[in-house]
Amino acid sequence: MPLSVKRKRICFFLILLFPLGVILTWLSRLNPQATEAIYSQGIYPVLMTILSNFSSLFPYSLMELIVITGSAWLVYRLFRNLSLWITQPTQRKEILLRVLSRLAAGGAVVYFVFVLTCGINYSRLSFAQHSGLPVRPSTTQELYDLCDELLTKTNAARQQVTTNVQGVMTLSEQNMYQLALQSREIFQSLSETYPCLGGHYSQPKPLFGSRLLSHFQYLGIFACFTGEPVINVAAPDINIPVTMCHEQAHLRGFMREDEANFIAYLACVNSQNPDFVYSGLVQALIYSTNALYDADPQLYQQLRAQYSPGLVADLADDATYWDAYESKVSQAATAWNDTYLKANQQTDGVQSYGRMVDLLLADYRLRHGLD
Repeated sequence: MPLSVKRKRICFFLILLFPLGVILTWLSRLNPQATEAIYSQGIYPVLMTILSNFSSLFPYSLMELIVITGSAWLVYRLFRNLSLWITQPTQRKEILLRVLSRLAAGGAVVYFVFVLTCGINYSRLSFAQHSGLPVRPSTTQELYDLCDELLTKTNAARQQVTTNVQGVMTLSEQNMYQLALQSREIFQSLSETYPCLGGHYSQPKPLFGSRLLSHFQYLGIFACFTGEPVINVAAPDINIPVTMCHEQAHLRGFMREDEANFIAYLACVNSQNPDFVYSGLVQALIYSTNALYDADPQLYQQLRAQYSPGLVADLADDATYWDAYESKVSQAATAWNDTYLKANQQTDGVQSYGRMVDLLLADYRLRHGLD
């Protein structure tokens, strides 16, 4: 068989992986209980343990290396085909078909691997079902009580962290690899209460291209292809501990953003490290008070007046940092993220992050015996 014919057949079969991935996604949505039993608690932990422990052999992010080398190779191939397009005008149709078919095959492979390594987990049972949290509609008074408690704890936690010369919170542990190791140990401890968060996985890794990630307004990414939680370490320190825990929640198979946020909060506030405690509380406070502002701006202002000077300084520093990266690139990244979330059953898109408040309220009620 001629080599060109063989390559065409390979491309054709690789393209078929796309509809196969669509079918697997559809099947996983039909029965979340079966998805949980077969994939989320069966196939996924084994697969991700292998991937994450293999990638942990590399001190840097393996996914970042793959993206860099893959992008360079893709640019080389495109320029090479462009050169052939110019120098061989009689072969342009064949060149175009070859390029398009290979791009389609590559896209199909990426999508299929995504489905196998994490996409199916969007259809698993929710963390609320695993933990028994009583999620239900809540009153504005319940929301205010939650925010009031979170603010009291956050102001107290702020006194336990270190600050820089500008009076802004700074991490007591500046070695990101050591901090990441602590975050993994926190999850191992949390899994004693929530077994679904257990497993022998690798720790998060700092991203060398963190500044680039800031342009996209991302704090971290779960690289499911290599089983790596990667962190934007250029972001203000207040974000880093909770982001490490957020991406580890994804690593443990909880892909919905609202759930990963809540799991990160649980991990942080149950740790013994003041940096993690404060970081987790600040994130929970932000989401909860944003919801309170929408429900009752006057109640929000009452709480806002009680923010400690240190907390105000930290939030202002964080806002200043992200404002500097606001651009059309970040807006496009937000739009892409919105589309991605909607495509994976998070129909509120980016707004689905706000549903973390429902879990916080359920946890509040459970701790105070209100249900």
